[in-house]
Amino acid sequence: MDLRQSSALLAAFVTLAVAISILLRDRRRVYVRFALLALNLCAWHASCFFFRYFGDTPWHQLRFASGVLIPSSILGLFSALANVRGAIVNPLKRTVIIAGLLIAALALTPYFSNPWADALAATYATAAMFVTFQLVWQRARLAAQREDQVRLRSIALGGSLAAISGAGEAFQANVYLPTIGNVTIAVYMYFLYQTIITYRLIDLAELIAKAAVLGALTLLLGAIYQLMVMWIGTGTGPFIFSTLITSFVILILYDQARSWIEERTIRLLFRERFELRETVNQLLPKMRGTIDVPTIINAALDALHDSRKLTHASVHLLRENEPGFALVAYRGPKPPQVIDAESHGAFYGEITRHKRPLLKENYERKLAPDPESAQLVSESERARSNEVLKTFGELGSSVVLPLVSGEQVLGLMSLGDARFALGFPADEIALLYEVADQIAIGVENSEESERIRERDRLAALGEMSAGLAHEIRNPLGAIKGAAQVLEPQRFPEETRELLSVIVEEVERLNGVVSQFLEYARPMKPALVATDLNSVVQRTLTLLSEEKRVEKVEVKVHLDDRLPRVMADADQLRQVLLNLLLNAVDAFAGEPGKIDLTTRVVQTARRTADLVELRVRDNGPGIDAENLKRIFVPFFTTKQHGTGLGLAICHRIMTGHGGRIDVLSRPGGGATFILRFPVPLVSSVGGAA
Repeated sequence: MDLRQSSALLAAFVTLAVAISILLRDRRRVYVRFALLALNLCAWHASCFFFRYFGDTPWHQLRFASGVLIPSSILGLFSALANVRGAIVNPLKRTVIIAGLLIAALALTPYFSNPWADALAATYATAAMFVTFQLVWQRARLAAQREDQVRLRSIALGGSLAAISGAGEAFQANVYLPTIGNVTIAVYMYFLYQTIITYRLIDLAELIAKAAVLGALTLLLGAIYQLMVMWIGTGTGPFIFSTLITSFVILILYDQARSWIEERTIRLLFRERFELRETVNQLLPKMRGTIDVPTIINAALDALHDSRKLTHASVHLLRENEPGFALVAYRGPKPPQVIDAESHGAFYGEITRHKRPLLKENYERKLAPDPESAQLVSESERARSNEVLKTFGELGSSVVLPLVSGEQVLGLMSLGDARFALGFPADEIALLYEVADQIAIGVENSEESERIRERDRLAALGEMSAGLAHEIRNPLGAIKGAAQVLEPQRFPEETRELLSVIVEEVERLNGVVSQFLEYARPMKPALVATDLNSVVQRTLTLLSEEKRVEKVEVKVHLDDRLPRVMADADQLRQVLLNLLLNAVDAFAGEPGKIDLTTRVVQTARRTADLVELRVRDNGPGIDAENLKRIFVPFFTTKQHGTGLGLAICHRIMTGHGGRIDVLSRPGGGATFILRFPVPLVSSVGGAA
């Protein structure tokens, strides 16, 4: 077996492996067309090998036919890969396919071995491939982004070089030209494979690292196999045994050998990338060792910023009170404080809908000014891409990684490097995504820890409640009874007032104990499909019986298309009445206004809609310090309050799978927001 035969066999195996690999990865149009080209080249190289080795006519026929069909495979792939479209492309495809089939049909006739048939096939293949690569080159000139220009030109130049070198197979006397051509085609197909699966031109670091790993593992396999042959010998039996043992050893060593070779290659040639990997490897254990969210985020941003791989880094987390993400930490220039549907609608929609990394270059690519791409991208999509790019610019980032937990987006991490126009390579994005995943896990663990602490605290309160009922209520009953037994008319006016105070205070303390027991006992709502609008209307009927609301104006804005929610109507009336009475108390007898609004909203935490009820007043508002503790049991600003009313409301909403939030500022009134999940199957209207 000479070099020409060996190189043809090598190219056949490489193209076959690439075809199988990409078909296992995905079945999109570009992937399938690339697999067809790889299989076509595999058939051509294999037939070249068998023809050179055996010299039989059937292999010559297969070599001729498969070689003629290569141009149509190339045109089909590159027109899709470079988005080459227009009035000329479809007729050109039909012409190339028909001409290729007609010339390939010569393989079934005695004429295929004539010199003129070879000349016809060579002329057709050269012309078709030249036109194809010329189209790709022209498409590169029209690309808006420099990285796309470089990518397409590299593909066109590499393809032209591979096609020219592959023509060496036509030279029968020279061994080296076909050998160089076969190796060039194999390398180019591997390069094209990596470019397609990453949808960008792989950089020098990746190419050298992947080539080093592939070459080293190949040498390792060859060395082990050669040792086995030298030890066991040749022949069918020893050959099969050697192959099995060699494969077994390679499977054991593959992962460790690959990791070791990649690490040494990157450390030797690409120091910054190696340092980033080491930084992430050292950072992740530290992040796993704590559930304190600020500590986790600051450790991540400090480490990444100090790695010198980026100049902009920030983390936004889901806001407690409103849909959207609020800035919690950053390194470099300060990014926007809030990312929400109102201020950055297109970007907010993309990150919450797709729940995957957003790359700036993908949106820049949609804005390519050439007419062919303009036909593929609608005006609304262009406008949306412009809005998204505007947010990228404000963030100073080239990649935004969502912090995802299940189906919920808990926040986002924005990263960018102002020194370079190109974004991060795929392997670096994978490393950075590990950090983002760990931040998401930290946020989720912190929330779960808070829920556990709340559960333990409620369990302790429940144990205390029975003792309090016995130890406090019995003495209170005795005090009240004794005060009532005394005859007030036998005492002077001052003493009668004191007896009245005793009875009133005993009743107040008894009310405090009752509220405490209500808060401490388990609340199991009877969840049924409930119309929230009906709950609001019935609660307002109850409120109208209160004399203290005479100076209060209540306005109602109810959404008639509001879906039903799974809720306990009695408990919801308790929550709403509590909020309304708190608002009335805040007016302190002065005139005031309360707005009640129901609507459907979309949030980042859920894939389905939420039903929202807002209770807004124009009272004095709540101080920032008090706002943080407003749902904490026994915290109150009222002179005779128990501090359990809002805590009970919070428990009821939690029991419904919803939440209660508050927005307020001193002098600006207060807004309490009740949010309920919408069932997958819901109806509209109906009674509570």
